[in-house]
Amino acid sequence: MDASVAALLGALIGGGVTVAVGYFQVRVSRTQERIRTAAELASKEHDFDIILRSEGKKLSYSLISQYVGFHEAVLREMEAGKGISLKRIEELSKNYGVE
Repeated sequence: MDASVAALLGALIGGGVTVAVGYFQVRVSRTQERIRTAAELASKEHDFDIILRSEGKKLSYSLISQYVGFHEAVLREMEAGKGISLKRIEELSKNYGVE
């Protein structure tokens, strides 16, 4: 009886660990994909701002990391299933210094 209980506990623990590892892998993968997408969006926006400046448009200068942070925050809120309003995007823009 003791061996069967030990085997059952071992199977439960092993199964639980497998599920936990899978959960964390999916979470890390989502985070990596969100950051990769944010970096791509930030690069395009940064390049667009450079073009606008060359055409005489007065824009504040922002670091690429500020653009990445802003886009990552917007994507995070979208991923959470929240509706994101223009007002909220403007707030995030001010918070990250990419107005």
